[in-house]
Formats: sequence, structure tokens, C-alpha cells
Amino acid sequence: MTAFTHKQTIFQEKAESLSAVVGSSTTKLETFRSRVQESNHAETTLRLQIVELARRCQEMEVTVSSLDKVRQTIHVLDLCPGGPSKAEFRIPVWLGHWVVGNFDTVHKSDGQIDQELNALCAQQIQLTSSPAGIGGGQPRAAEVSEIQQLTIDGAPAENTAQVPLIGTCPNCEGAEDMPELPQHASGHARICWDPGEPLTSAARRTDCSQGRKAVLCVIDRPETKQ
Repeated sequence: MTAFTHKQTIFQEKAESLSAVVGSSTTKLETFRSRVQESNHAETTLRLQIVELARRCQEMEVTVSSLDKVRQTIHVLDLCPGGPSKAEFRIPVWLGHWVVGNFDTVHKSDGQIDQELNALCAQQIQLTSSPAGIGGGQPRAAEVSEIQQLTIDGAPAENTAQVPLIGTCPNCEGAEDMPELPQHASGHARICWDPGEPLTSAARRTDCSQGRKAVLCVIDRPETKQ
């Protein structure tokens, strides 16, 4: 019995020692698991940031390309013989805040909607001061082509408003009316950009109908070319 009791004591001590090792290893494993989860979260966040950065860089390339085309056009006009000695260009500048209104595209034509868009922007000159460097002028609603070509100075690269953004004609026409879809006075829906979407031709919608819409109000800043 003495030998058995001795062996039992040895085995019990080894079991307690192994139990302590297992407990310590389990604690370390939980620590490593937490670190792995944090690393996975950081990797996912970094991946999303890289995707967003790549998208913004692509939009910047579009902006630079549009500005290059404007510069080339000015250069060509300079070379025209017999042309005016002074050519005046106007650059649309964003007022710096979104204007929201309710527009009935079902019962009103494109011309009537554009008048309401411009009238809503015209009211802003009485509500806010012009951004620095713009000077005086009558605010107007930005055209669809100005929005999607990113030629508006100071405008965001995406729709940061809470409602879809629309612009004035030309090039405001969306999808033509179909029998099973809402009918519009102009025979088609309007083009718009949903909240959070980049202001590019690829991201726009062509089935926008009546309701609350955001308007990108601008003032034309004169640029004189000597």
C-alpha cells in the first residue's frame, strides 16, 4: 500500500502540473485568438480603405482629364485667326450647401421643373453669402452634364445630401415612360444620383420620378482670358 500510495501521489502531482500547463496554454490561446480577430478586423478595414482610395483616385483622374480638355479648348480658341481679343469663360462654383425641394415630374414638364430648380437656387442669394472668390451673380441649378463631368469648382465627388440629386437640362432625360411604369409630363423619368453615390455618369440613375430632391446650386464665376 505504501508503494501504491507513493505512485498515486506522483501521478496526482503530474496531473496537477499538466492541468496548470493546460490552463496557462488555454489563457495564451484566448489571447492569441483575440489578437487574430483584431488583425482580421484591421485587415478588413484596411482593404475597404484601399478600395475607397482607389475609387477616389479614379474620380480624380476623370476630373483632371476634364480640366485638361478645358485647357486644350482655350488654347485652340487662342489660335483662331480673326477671333476676339478677349474671350470670357464662366466656371460654375458650388454655393457650399445642398438645397432640397419637392418636385412633381409627373405633372410638370422638364422646362417647368428646371424653372423651379433655378428659382429655388435663386432664393439662396438672400439666405447666404457667396463663397469666397465667386463674386456677385445669380445662383442657378447645376446642369446634369456639369455634375457628371465634375466641372463644378468646390462640389463634392459624391452626393452627400440625404435625398437624390437632380440637375437641369440638357441631358436630363432618363428612361422613357413604359405602360406599366409611372407616366411623366415630358414622357420620361429624370436622371439623378442617390445619396452616397459618386457624381459620375456610371453611378447615376435613369428612373427618378417625383418627390424630394437635392439641388446643387452654383454661381458662375467669370474667367477672362486675355
